[in-house]
Amino acid sequence: MRPVTGSRKNQRGITLIYGVAALFVTIPMVGMAVDVGILYNTKAQLQAAVDGAALAAARALNLGNSTASQVTSAQTNATNWFYANFPSGVWGTSGTVVPLAIVSDDPVNPRIRNVTVSASTNVPTYFMRLLSFNTTSISAIGNAARRDVVVMLVLDRSG
Repeated sequence: MRPVTGSRKNQRGITLIYGVAALFVTIPMVGMAVDVGILYNTKAQLQAAVDGAALAAARALNLGNSTASQVTSAQTNATNWFYANFPSGVWGTSGTVVPLAIVSDDPVNPRIRNVTVSASTNVPTYFMRLLSFNTTSISAIGNAARRDVVVMLVLDRSG
């Protein structure tokens, strides 16, 4: 025989109360996980676009006869590569800012030129809007270096 400690009727419904209480914790955690996942994905895509833009700008430094024309072609290439890899409005982003690529000489080795590209954008949140966080700003910086090299190939066909 079971000892009688109380009526079974008085114990009904406690599972429902615990379940509802758990939902108040579980739903915000899942929502935050979704928002953070979107932020990480957008940050990775933004970083890849900035890195590609820096590499494209460094590669374009050999286009042009003067330093000014080389810098202009590098900046144009960086902007084109960035928007090819991070189109406007991807993942619902807004306010994407890409300043011009900065080309500078290395202070230690004058034959090396550095290119820096940075970008920032606003990513919308979906579940965190309940806590008045409508957007989150993320940014990325990409660097590339290129050595100025003059290469000459001589073929001797006299032989």
